[in-house]
Amino acid sequence: METKKEETLKVAEARSRDVGRGIARVDGAVAEKLGLTAGD
Repeated sequence: METKKEETLKVAEARSRDVGRGIARVDGAVAEKLGLTAGD
């Protein structure tokens, strides 16, 4: 069974070009730690 990876993130205001697009930006180091890739 795979171990769950967890991280606590702080939500900030969206960039104006991202508003209404359903985009969440995650720091690259955190994304790597959680095993995330673009589009996840």
